[in-house]
Amino acid sequence: MYKYKKIKLNIELLTVIVINLLSLQLSAFLFGKNNELTIKGALTYTLPLIIIFFSIRILSVKIGYKNLKNTLKSFFRDGRYLILIMVIFFLINLGSISSDKLDGFQIRNVFFFLLTCFFTGVFEELLFRGIVLTRLSSIYSHRVSVTISSIFFGIVHLLNLIDQPWLIKGTLTQVFYTFCLGMILGTIYSKRNNIFTIILLHASFNFFGSFSQVFTCNISLVKQDSSMIEILIPIILIVPSTILSLKKMH
Repeated sequence: MYKYKKIKLNIELLTVIVINLLSLQLSAFLFGKNNELTIKGALTYTLPLIIIFFSIRILSVKIGYKNLKNTLKSFFRDGRYLILIMVIFFLINLGSISSDKLDGFQIRNVFFFLLTCFFTGVFEELLFRGIVLTRLSSIYSHRVSVTISSIFFGIVHLLNLIDQPWLIKGTLTQVFYTFCLGMILGTIYSKRNNIFTIILLHASFNFFGSFSQVFTCNISLVKQDSSMIEILIPIILIVPSTILSLKKMH
Protein backbone atom coordinates (compact mmCIF):
# COMPACT_ATOMS: atom_id res chain seq x y z
CA MET A 1 0.00 0.00 0.00
CA TYR A 2 2.82 2.38 0.94
CA LYS A 3 4.72 1.54 -2.27
CA TYR A 4 1.58 2.15 -4.34
CA LYS A 5 1.09 5.52 -2.63
CA LYS A 6 4.66 6.56 -3.48
CA ILE A 7 4.26 5.54 -7.15
CA LYS A 8 0.96 7.41 -7.35
CA LEU A 9 2.54 10.50 -5.77
CA ASN A 10 5.52 10.46 -8.15
CA ILE A 11 3.24 10.15 -11.21
CA GLU A 12 1.04 12.93 -9.86
CA LEU A 13 3.99 15.30 -9.32
CA LEU A 14 5.54 14.52 -12.72
CA THR A 15 2.18 15.24 -14.35
CA VAL A 16 1.87 18.58 -12.53
CA ILE A 17 5.42 19.59 -13.50
CA VAL A 18 4.93 18.65 -17.16
CA ILE A 19 1.56 20.46 -17.40
CA ASN A 20 3.00 23.62 -15.86
CA LEU A 21 6.10 23.55 -18.08
CA LEU A 22 3.91 23.07 -21.15
CA SER A 23 1.78 26.02 -20.02
CA LEU A 24 4.99 28.07 -19.79
CA GLN A 25 5.90 27.18 -23.37
CA LEU A 26 2.37 27.96 -24.56
CA SER A 27 2.42 31.26 -22.72
CA ALA A 28 5.79 32.15 -24.28
CA PHE A 29 4.22 31.47 -27.70
CA LEU A 30 1.18 33.66 -26.91
CA PHE A 31 2.84 36.56 -25.10
CA GLY A 32 6.42 36.47 -26.36
CA LYS A 33 9.56 34.82 -24.99
CA ASN A 34 10.12 35.27 -21.25
CA ASN A 35 13.72 36.38 -21.84
CA GLU A 36 12.64 39.56 -23.59
CA LEU A 37 12.60 42.72 -21.49
CA THR A 38 9.13 43.80 -22.60
CA ILE A 39 5.68 43.71 -21.06
CA LYS A 40 4.93 40.62 -23.18
CA GLY A 41 8.04 38.91 -21.84
CA ALA A 42 7.02 39.70 -18.26
CA LEU A 43 3.49 38.43 -18.89
CA THR A 44 4.81 35.05 -20.05
CA TYR A 45 4.21 33.73 -16.54
CA THR A 46 0.55 34.79 -16.42
CA LEU A 47 -0.89 31.56 -17.83
CA PRO A 48 1.50 29.28 -15.87
CA LEU A 49 0.55 31.04 -12.63
CA ILE A 50 -3.12 30.44 -13.36
CA ILE A 51 -2.35 26.75 -13.96
CA ILE A 52 -0.33 26.68 -10.73
CA PHE A 53 -3.23 28.03 -8.68
CA PHE A 54 -5.59 25.48 -10.24
CA SER A 55 -3.06 22.71 -9.44
CA ILE A 56 -2.87 23.86 -5.81
CA ARG A 57 -6.66 23.86 -5.56
CA ILE A 58 -7.14 20.46 -7.23
CA LEU A 59 -4.43 18.77 -5.17
CA SER A 60 -5.61 20.51 -1.96
CA VAL A 61 -2.03 21.56 -1.20
CA LYS A 62 -1.68 23.72 1.91
CA ILE A 63 1.06 26.26 1.27
CA GLY A 64 2.48 28.01 4.32
CA TYR A 65 2.79 31.77 4.46
CA LYS A 66 3.28 34.47 7.08
CA ASN A 67 3.01 38.24 7.38
CA LEU A 68 5.45 40.82 6.01
CA LYS A 69 7.32 41.24 9.30
CA ASN A 70 8.07 37.52 9.63
CA THR A 71 8.87 37.28 5.92
CA LEU A 72 11.49 40.04 6.06
CA LYS A 73 12.92 38.68 9.31
CA SER A 74 13.34 35.24 7.74
CA PHE A 75 14.67 36.78 4.51
CA PHE A 76 17.62 38.40 6.29
CA ARG A 77 18.16 35.70 8.93
CA ASP A 78 17.73 32.48 6.94
CA GLY A 79 18.84 33.94 3.64
CA ARG A 80 21.97 35.72 4.84
CA TYR A 81 24.34 33.39 2.95
CA LEU A 82 22.33 33.76 -0.25
CA ILE A 83 22.31 37.54 0.23
CA LEU A 84 26.12 37.47 0.48
CA ILE A 85 26.26 35.51 -2.79
CA MET A 86 23.87 38.04 -4.36
CA VAL A 87 26.16 40.92 -3.38
CA ILE A 88 29.19 39.16 -4.89
CA PHE A 89 27.28 38.36 -8.10
CA PHE A 90 26.05 41.95 -8.28
CA LEU A 91 29.59 43.32 -8.00
CA ILE A 92 30.81 40.87 -10.66
CA ASN A 93 27.95 41.96 -12.93
CA LEU A 94 28.78 45.63 -12.42
CA GLY A 95 32.39 44.94 -13.35
CA SER A 96 31.28 43.26 -16.59
CA ILE A 97 29.30 46.25 -17.83
CA SER A 98 31.21 48.01 -20.59
CA SER A 99 30.82 51.66 -21.59
CA ASP A 100 29.09 50.80 -24.87
CA LYS A 101 26.38 48.97 -22.92
CA LEU A 102 25.86 52.01 -20.70
CA ASP A 103 25.02 54.07 -23.79
CA GLY A 104 22.04 51.81 -24.55
CA PHE A 105 20.76 51.65 -20.98
CA GLN A 106 17.02 52.21 -20.46
CA ILE A 107 15.38 52.42 -17.04
CA ARG A 108 12.37 50.48 -18.34
CA ASN A 109 14.65 47.46 -18.82
CA VAL A 110 15.26 47.42 -15.07
CA PHE A 111 11.51 47.44 -14.40
CA PHE A 112 10.73 44.64 -16.86
CA PHE A 113 13.70 42.55 -15.70
CA LEU A 114 12.62 43.00 -12.07
CA LEU A 115 9.07 42.01 -13.01
CA THR A 116 10.29 38.93 -14.89
CA CYS A 117 12.51 37.88 -11.96
CA PHE A 118 9.57 38.27 -9.58
CA PHE A 119 7.18 36.23 -11.74
CA THR A 120 9.88 33.57 -12.20
CA GLY A 121 10.33 33.36 -8.44
CA VAL A 122 6.59 33.09 -7.82
CA PHE A 123 6.07 30.44 -10.52
CA GLU A 124 9.04 28.23 -9.66
CA GLU A 125 8.62 28.44 -5.88
CA LEU A 126 4.89 27.68 -5.97
CA LEU A 127 5.61 24.72 -8.25
CA PHE A 128 8.74 23.18 -6.77
CA ARG A 129 8.49 24.12 -3.09
CA GLY A 130 4.79 24.89 -2.73
CA ILE A 131 3.43 21.85 -4.59
CA VAL A 132 6.24 19.33 -5.18
CA LEU A 133 8.05 19.67 -1.84
CA THR A 134 4.83 19.87 0.17
CA ARG A 135 3.40 16.74 -1.45
CA LEU A 136 6.67 14.81 -1.10
CA SER A 137 6.84 15.75 2.59
CA SER A 138 3.58 13.88 3.16
CA ILE A 139 5.44 10.61 2.54
CA TYR A 140 9.19 11.17 2.80
CA SER A 141 11.42 12.84 5.40
CA HIS A 142 12.30 16.53 5.03
CA ARG A 143 15.82 15.70 3.83
CA VAL A 144 14.61 13.28 1.15
CA SER A 145 11.74 15.56 0.09
CA VAL A 146 13.99 18.61 -0.28
CA THR A 147 16.55 16.57 -2.23
CA ILE A 148 14.02 15.08 -4.67
CA SER A 149 12.28 18.42 -5.29
CA SER A 150 15.69 20.06 -5.85
CA ILE A 151 16.64 17.36 -8.38
CA PHE A 152 13.41 18.10 -10.27
CA PHE A 153 14.18 21.83 -10.05
CA GLY A 154 17.69 21.39 -11.45
CA ILE A 155 16.81 18.94 -14.23
CA VAL A 156 14.02 21.19 -15.54
CA HIS A 157 16.66 23.79 -16.47
CA LEU A 158 17.99 21.39 -19.11
CA LEU A 159 15.09 22.70 -21.18
CA ASN A 160 17.20 25.83 -21.78
CA LEU A 161 19.12 23.72 -24.31
CA ILE A 162 16.05 23.80 -26.56
CA ASP A 163 16.51 27.52 -27.30
CA GLN A 164 20.30 27.57 -26.90
CA PRO A 165 21.70 24.10 -27.70
CA TRP A 166 25.26 25.41 -27.92
CA LEU A 167 25.31 26.42 -24.22
CA ILE A 168 26.05 22.91 -22.96
CA LYS A 169 28.58 23.80 -20.24
CA GLY A 170 26.60 26.84 -19.15
CA THR A 171 23.35 24.88 -18.93
CA LEU A 172 24.91 21.98 -17.01
CA THR A 173 26.41 24.50 -14.58
CA GLN A 174 22.98 26.09 -14.20
CA VAL A 175 21.43 22.68 -13.51
CA PHE A 176 23.94 22.09 -10.72
CA TYR A 177 23.64 25.46 -8.99
CA THR A 178 19.83 25.52 -9.32
CA PHE A 179 19.86 22.12 -7.60
CA CYS A 180 21.96 23.71 -4.84
CA LEU A 181 19.64 26.73 -4.74
CA GLY A 182 16.68 24.35 -4.46
CA MET A 183 18.33 22.62 -1.48
CA ILE A 184 18.83 25.97 0.28
CA LEU A 185 15.33 27.31 -0.44
CA GLY A 186 13.74 23.95 0.32
CA THR A 187 15.48 23.83 3.70
CA ILE A 188 14.28 27.33 4.54
CA TYR A 189 10.72 26.51 3.51
CA SER A 190 10.71 23.26 5.50
CA LYS A 191 11.96 25.17 8.53
CA ARG A 192 9.83 28.34 8.32
CA ASN A 193 6.81 27.22 6.27
CA ASN A 194 6.67 30.62 4.57
CA ILE A 195 6.43 30.68 0.77
CA PHE A 196 6.83 34.49 0.67
CA THR A 197 10.37 34.30 2.07
CA ILE A 198 11.68 31.92 -0.58
CA ILE A 199 9.88 33.74 -3.40
CA LEU A 200 11.60 36.95 -2.31
CA LEU A 201 14.97 35.20 -2.01
CA HIS A 202 14.59 33.49 -5.39
CA ALA A 203 13.52 36.67 -7.19
CA SER A 204 16.35 38.67 -5.58
CA PHE A 205 18.89 35.96 -6.45
CA ASN A 206 17.82 36.02 -10.10
CA PHE A 207 17.86 39.82 -10.26
CA PHE A 208 21.25 40.48 -8.66
CA GLY A 209 22.81 37.40 -10.23
CA SER A 210 22.01 38.57 -13.75
CA PHE A 211 21.78 42.34 -13.33
CA SER A 212 24.03 43.12 -16.31
CA GLN A 213 21.30 41.74 -18.59
CA VAL A 214 19.23 44.89 -18.10
CA PHE A 215 21.69 46.61 -20.43
CA THR A 216 20.38 44.61 -23.38
CA CYS A 217 16.85 44.55 -24.77
CA ASN A 218 16.87 40.78 -25.10
CA ILE A 219 18.70 38.60 -22.58
CA SER A 220 18.79 35.64 -24.92
CA LEU A 221 21.69 37.11 -26.91
CA VAL A 222 24.28 34.69 -25.52
CA LYS A 223 26.34 33.40 -28.42
CA GLN A 224 29.22 31.69 -26.60
CA ASP A 225 29.24 28.91 -24.04
CA SER A 226 30.43 29.62 -20.49
CA SER A 227 34.14 29.95 -19.81
CA MET A 228 35.83 27.95 -17.04
CA ILE A 229 35.80 30.97 -14.70
CA GLU A 230 32.07 31.50 -15.35
CA ILE A 231 31.49 27.86 -14.44
CA LEU A 232 33.63 27.82 -11.30
CA ILE A 233 32.47 31.10 -9.69
CA PRO A 234 28.80 30.14 -9.09
CA ILE A 235 29.78 26.63 -7.97
CA ILE A 236 32.42 27.89 -5.52
CA LEU A 237 29.98 30.46 -4.11
CA ILE A 238 26.90 28.29 -3.67
CA VAL A 239 28.34 24.93 -2.56
CA PRO A 240 29.34 26.11 0.97
CA SER A 241 25.84 27.54 1.53
CA THR A 242 24.32 24.26 0.38
CA ILE A 243 26.47 22.28 2.83
CA LEU A 244 25.45 24.61 5.67
CA SER A 245 21.79 24.12 4.73
CA LEU A 246 22.19 20.35 4.81
CA LYS A 247 23.67 20.54 8.30
CA LYS A 248 20.66 22.52 9.50
CA MET A 249 18.19 20.09 8.00
CA HIS A 250 16.50 17.71 10.42
